[in-house]
Amino acid sequence: MKTLRSSRDFGRVFAEGHRRRLKGLVVVDSPNGLEGARIGLVVGRSNGSAVVRNRIKRRLRHAAAKVRFPLGRDYVLVASREVRTMSFHSLVENLQEAVEEKE
Repeated sequence: MKTLRSSRDFGRVFAEGHRRRLKGLVVVDSPNGLEGARIGLVVGRSNGSAVVRNRIKRRLRHAAAKVRFPLGRDYVLVASREVRTMSFHSLVENLQEAVEEKE
Protein backbone atom coordinates (compact mmCIF):
# COMPACT_ATOMS: atom_id res chain seq x y z
CA MET A 1 0.00 0.00 0.00
CA LYS A 2 1.29 3.44 -0.88
CA THR A 3 1.54 6.27 1.61
CA LEU A 4 0.85 9.99 1.47
CA ARG A 5 4.04 11.92 2.04
CA SER A 6 3.71 15.50 0.81
CA SER A 7 2.04 18.19 2.86
CA ARG A 8 0.24 19.26 -0.32
CA ASP A 9 -1.52 15.88 -0.51
CA PHE A 10 -2.43 15.99 3.19
CA GLY A 11 -3.78 19.52 2.77
CA ARG A 12 -5.86 18.51 -0.26
CA VAL A 13 -7.40 15.56 1.57
CA PHE A 14 -8.22 17.68 4.64
CA ALA A 15 -9.69 20.48 2.49
CA GLU A 16 -11.75 18.36 0.08
CA GLY A 17 -12.26 15.15 2.01
CA HIS A 18 -15.18 13.51 3.74
CA ARG A 19 -14.70 12.94 7.50
CA ARG A 20 -15.93 10.08 9.65
CA ARG A 21 -15.26 9.71 13.38
CA LEU A 22 -15.31 6.30 14.99
CA LYS A 23 -14.07 5.53 18.51
CA GLY A 24 -10.68 7.13 18.67
CA LEU A 25 -10.13 7.46 14.96
CA VAL A 26 -11.00 10.12 12.39
CA VAL A 27 -10.85 8.94 8.78
CA VAL A 28 -10.72 11.59 6.05
CA ASP A 29 -10.91 10.42 2.45
CA SER A 30 -10.80 12.13 -0.92
CA PRO A 31 -10.56 10.95 -4.55
CA ASN A 32 -6.99 10.92 -5.82
CA GLY A 33 -7.35 10.24 -9.56
CA LEU A 34 -4.89 7.33 -9.33
CA GLU A 35 -5.38 3.60 -9.69
CA GLY A 36 -4.53 2.74 -6.09
CA ALA A 37 -5.35 3.87 -2.59
CA ARG A 38 -2.88 5.86 -0.49
CA ILE A 39 -2.82 6.27 3.27
CA GLY A 40 -1.41 8.98 5.52
CA LEU A 41 -1.17 8.90 9.31
CA VAL A 42 -1.52 11.77 11.77
CA VAL A 43 -0.68 11.22 15.43
CA GLY A 44 -0.50 14.45 17.41
CA ARG A 45 1.74 15.27 20.33
CA SER A 46 -1.20 15.06 22.69
CA ASN A 47 -0.99 11.27 22.32
CA GLY A 48 2.28 11.12 24.25
CA SER A 49 6.01 10.97 23.74
CA ALA A 50 7.67 10.16 20.43
CA VAL A 51 7.95 6.52 21.49
CA VAL A 52 4.22 6.29 22.15
CA ARG A 53 3.32 8.13 18.93
CA ASN A 54 5.51 5.81 16.88
CA ARG A 55 3.91 2.79 18.53
CA ILE A 56 0.47 4.15 17.58
CA LYS A 57 1.64 4.67 13.98
CA ARG A 58 2.91 1.09 13.80
CA ARG A 59 -0.44 -0.18 15.10
CA LEU A 60 -2.31 1.93 12.54
CA ARG A 61 -0.12 0.72 9.67
CA HIS A 62 -0.62 -2.90 10.70
CA ALA A 63 -4.39 -2.41 11.04
CA ALA A 64 -4.55 -0.68 7.64
CA ALA A 65 -2.83 -3.69 6.07
CA LYS A 66 -5.75 -5.86 7.24
CA VAL A 67 -8.41 -3.60 5.67
CA ARG A 68 -9.39 -3.42 2.01
CA PHE A 69 -9.44 0.21 0.96
CA PRO A 70 -11.38 1.18 -2.19
CA LEU A 71 -9.05 2.11 -5.03
CA GLY A 72 -8.73 5.65 -6.34
CA ARG A 73 -8.90 7.37 -2.96
CA ASP A 74 -6.52 8.94 -0.47
CA TYR A 75 -7.10 8.30 3.23
CA VAL A 76 -5.74 10.19 6.23
CA LEU A 77 -6.09 8.40 9.56
CA VAL A 78 -6.04 10.75 12.56
CA ALA A 79 -5.50 8.98 15.87
CA SER A 80 -6.76 10.16 19.25
CA ARG A 81 -5.70 9.00 22.70
CA GLU A 82 -8.15 6.09 22.62
CA VAL A 83 -6.09 4.26 19.99
CA ARG A 84 -3.29 3.81 22.50
CA THR A 85 -5.34 1.47 24.72
CA MET A 86 -7.80 0.06 22.18
CA SER A 87 -7.51 -3.63 21.36
CA PHE A 88 -6.05 -4.35 17.94
CA HIS A 89 -9.19 -6.24 16.90
CA SER A 90 -11.35 -3.19 17.73
CA LEU A 91 -8.98 -0.93 15.83
CA VAL A 92 -9.26 -3.06 12.68
CA GLU A 93 -13.06 -3.26 13.02
CA ASN A 94 -13.39 0.53 13.43
CA LEU A 95 -11.17 1.18 10.45
CA GLN A 96 -13.07 -1.32 8.30
CA GLU A 97 -16.38 0.25 9.35
CA ALA A 98 -15.14 3.73 8.43
CA VAL A 99 -14.06 2.55 4.99
CA GLU A 100 -17.27 0.62 4.31
CA GLU A 101 -19.46 3.64 5.06
CA LYS A 102 -18.14 5.32 1.93
CA GLU A 103 -18.63 2.37 -0.42
